[in-house]
Amino acid sequence: MNKGGVITEKYIKPGMCTVAFAMPQNQAAFNKDCEDNRKNLARDLFYGIWGKYCDEFLNPFKKGGIEAYMKRAGVKLVYDVTLDDYGRLFHDEGRPVDILFAHWYEECVEFYDGFATVDQILDKIPDSFSGIVDLNVCHPTSLVEEIGRKKGNCVVRSLYTTATPYLWLHVYVQVFKIMEAEDITYIDALNRAIRSILDAWRKKE
Repeated sequence: MNKGGVITEKYIKPGMCTVAFAMPQNQAAFNKDCEDNRKNLARDLFYGIWGKYCDEFLNPFKKGGIEAYMKRAGVKLVYDVTLDDYGRLFHDEGRPVDILFAHWYEECVEFYDGFATVDQILDKIPDSFSGIVDLNVCHPTSLVEEIGRKKGNCVVRSLYTTATPYLWLHVYVQVFKIMEAEDITYIDALNRAIRSILDAWRKKE
């Protein structure tokens, strides 16, 4: 079977997925990140403006019902994800789909404890991992290429454009709802969710 054949053909339910957030979850953490030279997202992407961060990510997630729905659906949510935390996700055999919300800057991923290089991340992914590495990270091309080249047992999915958190939170809600309702692979559910949301937006234009 070709690389990733088992996981790409396997029916996935929400309870088999983990969503890991390296992004700050409260104002104190956001403000701290703005002063941390090891961090970039809060200061440069959101201009150090807490209200902008709330509008574009935290409020839709926390107050808009997305977090509560994911928990009800059985998705494992992990917050304040460090590089070591991320590595531990790949050892949970019951959850072969690992979705990471994080920031990409100068060939590094910004985890809760600071930037990690491509090589440091590769060291955390076991060679035996045969699940899906889903990177909700802005155009992490070099990381995707190296995972594909050096971690041949898994499948990597990523964005090649800006990862707007607000949009992708809603995409994943649709993914999980599709998987709850029917037997379907993760990639098929993801592709259908993306098409559905894009079609809905086009109809509004």
